[in-house]
Amino acid sequence: MEQRLLDQLLEIVKKQSSALELQSRVMLANGADSSVKTEHTGVVSQSGPVSIAINEGSFTANLQAAAHGQAALEQEVIRLVSTIAAYPPGDLKLTDSLKSELGYDSLMMMELQAALKKRYPDREVIVPLDITDLTIRQLIAIVAGTGEEGHGSPSEPGTPLIQSADRQEAEQGIAPSVLPQFKVEQFAEYQDLCQRIASAGEVNPYFRLRQGINTDTVMMGGEPYINYSSYNYLGYAGDPQIIAAVQEAVAEYGTSVSASRLLSGEIPLHGQLEAAVSSFIGTEDALIYTAGHATNVSTIAKLVGKEDIVLHDELSHNSLIQGCLLSGAQRVSFPHNDWEALDRILTRTRGHRRRALIVIEGVYSMDGDIPDLHKFIEIKKKHQAMLYIDEAHSIGTIGATGRGICEYHGVDAREVDLLMGTLSKSFASCGGYAAGSAAMIQYLKYLSDGFIFSAGITPANAAAALAVIRSLEKDPSPVSKLQQNSRLFLERCQQHGLNTGLSGDTPIIPIIVGGSERTLKLTEYLYQQGINVYPILYPAVPEEAACIRFFMTANHNHEQIEWTVKLVAEGIHSFDKEPVML
Repeated sequence: MEQRLLDQLLEIVKKQSSALELQSRVMLANGADSSVKTEHTGVVSQSGPVSIAINEGSFTANLQAAAHGQAALEQEVIRLVSTIAAYPPGDLKLTDSLKSELGYDSLMMMELQAALKKRYPDREVIVPLDITDLTIRQLIAIVAGTGEEGHGSPSEPGTPLIQSADRQEAEQGIAPSVLPQFKVEQFAEYQDLCQRIASAGEVNPYFRLRQGINTDTVMMGGEPYINYSSYNYLGYAGDPQIIAAVQEAVAEYGTSVSASRLLSGEIPLHGQLEAAVSSFIGTEDALIYTAGHATNVSTIAKLVGKEDIVLHDELSHNSLIQGCLLSGAQRVSFPHNDWEALDRILTRTRGHRRRALIVIEGVYSMDGDIPDLHKFIEIKKKHQAMLYIDEAHSIGTIGATGRGICEYHGVDAREVDLLMGTLSKSFASCGGYAAGSAAMIQYLKYLSDGFIFSAGITPANAAAALAVIRSLEKDPSPVSKLQQNSRLFLERCQQHGLNTGLSGDTPIIPIIVGGSERTLKLTEYLYQQGINVYPILYPAVPEEAACIRFFMTANHNHEQIEWTVKLVAEGIHSFDKEPVML
């Protein structure tokens, strides 16, 4: 590397006609001031030729120092990229794209930004997060302050990399002072939140108070609304038989088990529910946690560690990403549902890691689409990896009898290492589960922090989920009704020319409006028409993908669906004529 750079610099020297310009370039490359001292035999003139004698030994040393500095910077940037990604430094190429080839997502880019800032505190290095195909070569140019192909440093040429306020302290070896933050009002994140809330004005649909059961209709402010913001997919949350089972459990075991299950918190309902879950899904065993989010965080964090790699879909839920981060494993995101990209990443990385965990979802909660399970199982086997599927929105909603993604694709559930799900949606309760082999569940039962150091699920929640599963095994007709309603809603949207993105065969149907302001206005318009539905806005999705997300239930009827889609179409089309006035 050093010899290549030295040869290039020497070639430049031979082509220079002005020795003074040449000497200035050399000194600048070595960090010196542009005003240089030279040994010359003639008079320096602004217009005439200049004859100077250059100390060749000093010049060569300057060139070598510059080349060495550049090579060291390249190696250090590659090392930092490698540390955050899953690739050894020797496997990286300067042409590798951080996102499309190395699996960087926004969190990893922010981590890289922080690492560069820590490594080079005297440089104002800003990684452009909006550039999706930033290569390692371009990143090196940014750090060096030279820029490349329009992706240069944030400063104009000649601008000091150290801000003037910190220059003196930096030259003296003193770290720039940091302003302490000890109140939440000082946090930039809180200030940004306040600005976003204020920008919404009076149109803020969040935290609206409701009364009654959260089903196809809901009471808000004493008025009834058609409701599309409920996870009560199968309608069991208000079922009299489920409520009766809960009341019996509370009467016998109280409102809380009041201890960790490892100690004195174990009650018969826990084992019965775990047996019912594993039987319903088709695995050997299952483990019940107190919350779905905690299930993902605790389980993933216990499956992989610093010697391993975890690869997740770029649209993975927050709980999955938090579990990956907590594990300490190398984390790589792959393009949504792109099993071919996953295959390429594993081909380059698997040999360097002890364990590899692939994380996907059964139904993606933002887009309402389903991955090709057969392909992901094929990739898992090819690379000797483990496969983890979050079925929060697929259990109870897809498959002929609601048994989730394995039933939907006709796959034996034992082909998947772990099937995770929540109890708060189709199962009308609250909590989460992990289902897999007997060995896997025994491992988690004794070693998963989120299970060991948490009180057991309440008698009420255990009884509710158990009663739902037993009801579904006897009569899966609510699943059929849900799927019929979902198909009807999607068909009507398509007939009205509405953009429903990737949704298909699921009860999650986003209608893409485009633009947060337009989406908020449409949400409020529908609310005024008696429809309760919530928007998904930037930064949860790109600004152009801002949408209103509809959750279908088995309790919705055809009249509600027809009326709703008609109003949505009218509202969106009215934006093309004149803004909706609120």
